Amino acid sequence: MNYQLKGFNRDITDDELLADVKRVAEKLVSSSLSSRNYNDNGGKYTAGTIGARFGSWPPTRR
Repeated sequence: MNYQLKGFNRDITDDELLADVKRVAEKLVSSSLSSRNYNDNGGKYTAGTIGARFGSWPPTRR
């Protein structure tokens, strides 16, 4: 069995994080998105990463 690490995302901009949240919300045809839904439906990053960057979930622009 081969084990492969996911790539480490360094220097991700706020705009890139928000765009990915919007992408997942659009995929689910939803105007609101929980952190669990983000993680379970193809979020490129983790909800924890987004919460840490913006200080809460859902993310709001600073």
